[in-house]
Amino acid sequence: MIVTPSSRGSEMVSMCRLRPARPEDAELVWRWANDPAVRAMAFTSEPILWDAHAAWYAAKLADPRCRVAILETTDGVPLGQIRFDEGPQGLEVDVSVASMWRGQGLGRVLLTQGLEAAARRWPMGTSVVAKILIDNQASVSLFERCGFIRKGTDSFQGKRFHWLERVL
Repeated sequence: MIVTPSSRGSEMVSMCRLRPARPEDAELVWRWANDPAVRAMAFTSEPILWDAHAAWYAAKLADPRCRVAILETTDGVPLGQIRFDEGPQGLEVDVSVASMWRGQGLGRVLLTQGLEAAARRWPMGTSVVAKILIDNQASVSLFERCGFIRKGTDSFQGKRFHWLERVL
């Protein structure tokens, strides 16, 4: 079966799996991170240079306090990524769906499967924190549909964001 962005509903969900990110995913994750829509909703909107990304990505894969995973179809078509980083407030989560797959409900699949994987890795009761720019209502809605609660707002690098949280 050929998967296209028009695949819908449970058919698409049943065709997805989350796998650990690999070193060979570095360029893919870099392209996703440099998507103009992603940069517009990031704390730093400038494009990410390859050398900086390559070093950052290798460090994230090697860090035992971090987990990066790729959502893909059972045929290996990459759809998005999720990352959990241990921090002082708990796990910080970062999610992005490839541009051609947005609007298909895959953000929820990615976040749900990611949280299930996190619950197998970290103890129950661990807080998961999302920091989402105020203007990114689509992401705020996604996280709230997945059980996150708005805990407040703050600012970083001159950008205001919502602080959302849930517990594993």
